Amino acid sequence: MPAFLLAVALVLLTAVSTPARAANDEAQIDSMIEDLQGLVDKAEREKLADPWFIEDLRGLISRYSETWPVVLLDHSFDSREAAPKAPWQIRQGKMQMDWSRGLRSRVELSKPTQSDNEVVGQIIGGLLNQALTGQQAAPADDPTVPAIASATLAVSNAFHLETVMTARPLERGSEGGLEIGVFQKDGNAGYRLTIAPTADGQGGTLEMFVISSRGTSRLVETASFTGGFLDDQPLKVALSRDPAGRMRAALDDVELISVEDRSFRDPFSGILIVNKGGDYALKTMLVKGTAPN
Repeated sequence: MPAFLLAVALVLLTAVSTPARAANDEAQIDSMIEDLQGLVDKAEREKLADPWFIEDLRGLISRYSETWPVVLLDHSFDSREAAPKAPWQIRQGKMQMDWSRGLRSRVELSKPTQSDNEVVGQIIGGLLNQALTGQQAAPADDPTVPAIASATLAVSNAFHLETVMTARPLERGSEGGLEIGVFQKDGNAGYRLTIAPTADGQGGTLEMFVISSRGTSRLVETASFTGGFLDDQPLKVALSRDPAGRMRAALDDVELISVEDRSFRDPFSGILIVNKGGDYALKTMLVKGTAPN
C-alpha cells in the first residue's frame, strides 16, 4: 500500500474508533481532521492519489469537521396563505403570514407577562388537545395573549437553531420579547432563548433558560447587546448546543452567550416560537443537527 494511502487509512481508523465529538475526545478529533487535511493537501500538490479520491476525502473531512453536519429543517416563511406551511402550526394566539415580513405576530400586553411555567402549560395543553382530538387548537382572538407556534421535528441533542427576524416598536411599549427553542416529546422540557428590547429600543437582552419536565424554569445565562433592535432590520438569532454540552447564543454571528449545560442528553421533538409581547416577524428557520430525522 502506498505510504499516502496507509497514512489515510490510519487516520480514518482513528476517526471510526473514536466517538465523533465526544466530550473528552473533541480535541483528538480536531487534531485528526487537521492531520487528514494536511495529507490531502500534500497528495493534491504532489499528485499522490487520484483526483476523484482526493475529492471524496475532502467531502469526508467536511462531514467530520462540521459540528452539525445534517440539515434537519431549512424553512422559509413565504406561504401565500394566512397560515404558515408545514411543519408549523399555530398553537395559540394570532400568528400569521405577512407577504413582506414572514411569519408575523403582534402581542400587546395589558397585563404582566406570563411566567415561563404558564407558557409551558399552554404549550402542553395545545399538544395534548391535538393528540387527543386530532385537531389543532383554535387560536385566541385576544391580542394580549402570547402567540405560540411549534413544529414537530426530530432534533438531535446537539443542534443549531437559527432564525432571521425583524422587530418593530409597539405604540404603548410593553414588549415582553420573542422566544425560540427546542422541546422534548412531552412538549415541556427543553432549552429556550428569549430576546427582548430595552425600554428605549436601542439594544436588548438575551436570556437562556432550561425548562424542566415539571415545567419549572432555570436561567442559565443572560447577556445584553446594544444597537438598533426595534428598527425593522433583519437580525439573525442563533441558539446552539454542541455534542460536548456547550450552549451558545449569537446575534448576527456575534457570540454573546457560551455556557456548559448537561440538563438534557436525549434528542428533542420539536421547535418552538413564542411571542411574549411585541411586533415580531420571522423570515427563515434553519435547524441543523448530528443525525437525520
